[in-house]
Amino acid sequence: MDNKTNFFELLDGSKLDGYLSANPLTPVSNAFAFDTTGQYLSIGRKPARTPKNNEAERQRGHKLFYKNVPLFLANADKILSDSRLFLAPVPVQNGLAYTGTSGFHRPTLGVYIEWWLYYKENSIDHNGRPIWYISGSPLSGCNVCASVDRKGNDHQAKLNGRFSSVWGTFTDVNARYDKAKSRFIAYSLEEVVALLKKETDDAQLFKTHLRLEYMKFRKEVDFLKARLRSAQEQTVKYQDRLRRMLFESKREEASAFYEKWQNLRTVAKLRYEYSLERRLELRKQLRAGEITNKEYQQTLRPIRKDRENADYAVRDYSRTGLSEVFGDDTGLFSVEVLDQIIKNGRL
Repeated sequence: MDNKTNFFELLDGSKLDGYLSANPLTPVSNAFAFDTTGQYLSIGRKPARTPKNNEAERQRGHKLFYKNVPLFLANADKILSDSRLFLAPVPVQNGLAYTGTSGFHRPTLGVYIEWWLYYKENSIDHNGRPIWYISGSPLSGCNVCASVDRKGNDHQAKLNGRFSSVWGTFTDVNARYDKAKSRFIAYSLEEVVALLKKETDDAQLFKTHLRLEYMKFRKEVDFLKARLRSAQEQTVKYQDRLRRMLFESKREEASAFYEKWQNLRTVAKLRYEYSLERRLELRKQLRAGEITNKEYQQTLRPIRKDRENADYAVRDYSRTGLSEVFGDDTGLFSVEVLDQIIKNGRL
């Protein structure tokens, strides 16, 4: 967006028309810088040394915002289609230790909506609650972020990942609209709440609740899947170690088994190749009329039987031979595993 356009671009690439203000606000900058006030050298729900006469107003602004988060999410489409709703200032001052409020200046309702919609892994906590307040240390990751449930109750947020991903994604979205915040008209948050309450029914709010519940359980399922994968990988690792130990304790017997198995497999391969050759020869004789079909079948039958017996001997010895060597631990081994150990010296 530049000074000649009357619109600004949203995260999804769509353009939102703005209503030019007759009295533009002082431009806001969200470039990061160290805090020079000394107010943000500690972590908490409020900056250090907040004036008492401002605290009650601050709390009212916070409550107005987080109590109506379900209402805002239920009307996300409306907020993203009307710049006056999108640019409504949110009276919540987020901040970080050491850098203070830089990056968090003048957040708007649309900034929160886009953050909640497009950065769900970072903006929705582990319990499926939207995060509305960001405070913590960018160095240690310690934080006291706050989230809100479907009934508008405030909770300390349990993050899904790193704190840096929470504040980093929020400040990225917030900084996108610095020019629009000063140039265009916006409703107050009180006006937004009054307007949306007139147009929102319980069904819309419940749909929002279901979407958040789905996200919560999806995250839980993803977490359990990750734990299962980790357990499976750990199991494979320990099984490999156990196989190596068992093989070393039975190296002589296992090597003798493997050598005999190879001999049986070689015999089976030769029997197979011989059966193919003889079948081709017999077919030629049958087509030439040198033998009858009965003679063909009588000659081929014992050859086929010898091949089947050789294949069975390989399969049977694979089972019984391994059992003789490893006993109750046979289930950890197969001929393929022994082949890898003996040929490559590893699993």
